[in-house]
Amino acid sequence: MRSYATMRRVLLGALRLVVRAWFRLEVHGREHVPSEGGVIVASSHSKRVVDPLILAAVTPRELTIVAHEDFRRRPIVHLVTRLQGAVFVASGPGVGGGFVAACEGILARGDALGIFPEGREMGGGNGAFRHGAAYLGLRNDCALVPALVEHRGLRDVRVVYGAPLEPGRVPINRRTLERLTARLQGAIVALRAAGAAARPSVAEQPRP
Repeated sequence: MRSYATMRRVLLGALRLVVRAWFRLEVHGREHVPSEGGVIVASSHSKRVVDPLILAAVTPRELTIVAHEDFRRRPIVHLVTRLQGAVFVASGPGVGGGFVAACEGILARGDALGIFPEGREMGGGNGAFRHGAAYLGLRNDCALVPALVEHRGLRDVRVVYGAPLEPGRVPINRRTLERLTARLQGAIVALRAAGAAARPSVAEQPRP
């Protein structure tokens, strides 16, 4: 277990170096990510493979990414996501109990979980959001941090984190799931304007 944790930290360090070397990153709002406790970072999605790597690299906590199961068919991506501790999910209207249990175990340990509610649609925040992030937030009474990953060219990327959304202690049903999902999507879409008016974090100033 200790060797795996060490390997994961080494991999995350290498991933951050590669991402920061290749991309010109502009990052805002990292202070919105709680420094401890279970939390869900829910992000927009426009680049299938790249966005999870960028989000994991710039989030100021170790992030376990929820990845689609077809990543298993991409040897290099599967290796990276597996070593990173990714949780794989299949397409379809429902998810298995094993997937939910794995996500809840991560949150119960006080760790951070990264989710892309648009799934494979990749609408950049404007696609149809699934209810998975809202469901996990309600079941585990943990905050959801909205995040925007915005590509402005081949190498120019802006990442914006928003203020955490508290799901509240309410019954879990279709109405509450739809309401929290709508709040989450609205918060992510609003980050486009919020990020444009803010200064990037000093540690992530775009490189010339």
